[in-house]
Amino acid sequence: MSEKKSGFLALATKEIKFNIPKRDKKRLLVLLAALAVIVGISIARFRIYVILRGELSTRILNAVYYVLIMGIAIAGMKLTDMDIKKNFRFKGAKQYIWGVASGLFVLFVITVVPSFFGISIIGGHRNSQIQTYILQFIHYFFFVGPVEEFIYRVYVQDTLSDILPRFKWLGAVIAAGLFGVWHIISGSWYQVRFAFCLGLFWGFCKYFSKNCTFISTSISHAMYDFGLLLAMQFIVK
Repeated sequence: MSEKKSGFLALATKEIKFNIPKRDKKRLLVLLAALAVIVGISIARFRIYVILRGELSTRILNAVYYVLIMGIAIAGMKLTDMDIKKNFRFKGAKQYIWGVASGLFVLFVITVVPSFFGISIIGGHRNSQIQTYILQFIHYFFFVGPVEEFIYRVYVQDTLSDILPRFKWLGAVIAAGLFGVWHIISGSWYQVRFAFCLGLFWGFCKYFSKNCTFISTSISHAMYDFGLLLAMQFIVK
């Protein structure tokens, strides 16, 4: 019985190895290496962030951090001959409409709907100055939204969807899971679950609609983050 079982396992392993093309193995290994480096840099950034004093120094740190991890994702894509330029091509106004509409939808569900019941799932009331809004707008729309979406919805999701041609949707699910877990570095398990759900939403929008592109999810992501800042001042009591 044990000989049959071991023979079956050996055959199954052989089949799995045989069915993974060499090119896909390379892409997967490069992806895992890139994500490991991104996680390492993220941990280092969080440790530095904790000891920094002053708003200017933390904003400079964040800008450098996002440029670095974006560079790692681009390097990983170039090493595996992925088409990077296609994600930045203009594909019509619909991709912008998708971005704005999905961003407003997420904000409505997460901030406005709970307020009807007198609750908040985004934290307490917070007042912000005009300067803060301007700086945060730049931070979310030029760094957070585009970089995080490029890494998880473009690099990770597209790579996994190509490697799993019969289960392309799994690319969106796994990318969302990684996106969620990544938030534990500077957040909590509550944020991990929240980020996972948002990642699923953006990932499946991109998966199901040809009009929802990297630019669309970047806009939606940035609108969500910036919208939370507005909601905490004008919606949350």
